[in-house]
Amino acid sequence: DPLEIPYPPLAYLAVFPLLYTDARLSYEIVTVISVLAFGLAALIVPLLAGNGMHGALPSVTFCFVTGLTSYALQFELERGQFNVVAISLCMLGIYIFHHRPKYRYLGYLLFCASIQLKIYPCLFVVLFVTDWSKWTRNLSRLAALATFNFALLFVLGLDRFIEMVQVLVRYSGGRGVWVGNHSIQSFANLLAGSVPGQTA
Repeated sequence: DPLEIPYPPLAYLAVFPLLYTDARLSYEIVTVISVLAFGLAALIVPLLAGNGMHGALPSVTFCFVTGLTSYALQFELERGQFNVVAISLCMLGIYIFHHRPKYRYLGYLLFCASIQLKIYPCLFVVLFVTDWSKWTRNLSRLAALATFNFALLFVLGLDRFIEMVQVLVRYSGGRGVWVGNHSIQSFANLLAGSVPGQTA
């Protein structure tokens, strides 16, 4: 049977060392990394990117503090997820790309790492465009990022790639609809009462 979790293969390799620790320690490690990643994504990167913006500190601090107490972060920590880690890598990569051009390749690698943890950071690829009038340069950059990330999906072989695609197709068909799934599709189906045995 295909694996039930549709993560890219490198995500499995990233958490592989945690198999050599007990479950409690693994959970603590993931929690600490997630909280640090949240600080990076919600406080440090916005402050660095807003350098010179007068009055950025109060609004960034407000978002950081309210985010710390948000349901979304609590759910992330409770479930041992790593969405916050993926987004923080993505944001840091974009920041480096735009504000530290000397280290652009590091920005690309961080962005690719975020995609290989969770696929959805690929939506932020348009933020790697610097000048929309230079479309050939932009297209070649985006094509290189897409090719590199697609190639990384095969690091554990063709069979694992096919399993990942099968699970993604199954999830998009509604199999993952339950009260813990926060997708729009799940919300709509639960609200409409179209999921047997589940209450909205």
